[in-house]
Amino acid sequence: MDFNASPRASVGAEYELLLLDAGTLDLADRIDDLLQACLDRRHVTAEYFQPTVEIVSQVCPNIPSLEQHLLEQLAMLQTAASRVGLRLAGFGTHPFSKRQIAISSGERYQSLRATTGNVNHLQVTYGLHIHVGMQSGEQAITVMNRLRPYLPLLLALSANSPYWRGLDTGFASYPQRMLLTLPAFGLPPRFADWPSFAHMAETAQRAGIFPSLKDMHWDLRPRPDFGTLEIRVMDSQSSVEATTALAAVCLALVEFLKVADPDQVHVPELPVWMEAENHYRASLAGLDGLCIVGCQGEQRRFRELALDVLNTLAPIAVQLDALEQLQRAVALLIDDSPAARQRRLRRKSGSLRRMVAQVAAELAAEARATTGHAPLLPPSPHNRRPGQSLR
Repeated sequence: MDFNASPRASVGAEYELLLLDAGTLDLADRIDDLLQACLDRRHVTAEYFQPTVEIVSQVCPNIPSLEQHLLEQLAMLQTAASRVGLRLAGFGTHPFSKRQIAISSGERYQSLRATTGNVNHLQVTYGLHIHVGMQSGEQAITVMNRLRPYLPLLLALSANSPYWRGLDTGFASYPQRMLLTLPAFGLPPRFADWPSFAHMAETAQRAGIFPSLKDMHWDLRPRPDFGTLEIRVMDSQSSVEATTALAAVCLALVEFLKVADPDQVHVPELPVWMEAENHYRASLAGLDGLCIVGCQGEQRRFRELALDVLNTLAPIAVQLDALEQLQRAVALLIDDSPAARQRRLRRKSGSLRRMVAQVAAELAAEARATTGHAPLLPPSPHNRRPGQSLR
């Protein structure tokens, strides 16, 4: 299996947004209407569920260019949405929708529907995937193994889905509980090296387990076709600001782990059952949860651990031109976590519907602030055709 190497520190994002009926703010099965109204469809696409639009970014050389690109795409989508009576919002789950959601057309989506039965209708979740460029398959597997213990921390930082079907679930990130009802979700296996991963992928494809790499839905996976390591554990965010703050954390963390000595890591490789426990704790309590950080059962609060990690990453972020976005993570994600903010807005507004309206209005305002700004950079070539996205 070939690995299409990417330049160091190149980055991209897949950012899923909810499509809302402008009147009811319930989910709207109208992705086709939205796409038809878009002036440029190169970086926006449908997803498995019809009330979803995904911004699939171009490959970017740094975080500022990724942020500008996402803002431009969001502004274009907001204009199109207003034309067809839709609104956009960013959550991990829709807070109050209870109805059956339609599946998007397309052979792959219909095939998935046939193999998952009714369970798939409970999987109406929205995520953020960050791609970081890797120079080889071997490097991708090395970093993947080192990054795996940090996945619960990234989940805790991004947790943005306490509500589902009108109820407070008691979780900070509820999608993880639902997604684990299907195969090939959750924490990835460990691999000794790139040939081990390639052998598994080829064997699984012959066995019909993974028809393609896209069907390997782990929280972290190599993408040899893109030349990236894809971090998939995070909830979708309510703003591009928060999205690129997480992208900066991911990029700096990957660059740190490429060269870090074993005694420099914040969370060492742990037994599988401990890593699974950390994953559960992060989805339950978010940054307020306790993370197991040692094989003897040592624990630290996720929030304290997050601050330590960001302090470690700050010098690397300076080199990557990502310090502003990394620092933003403290205010947007740590001091006022997305899940805690949803609960606070719900209490203040008095209803989930008014809370959703406020979050959607804030996203629209972020898009309006972008209108009229010239693009920061042209599409990056980075071994791909100009304008080619991560898909």
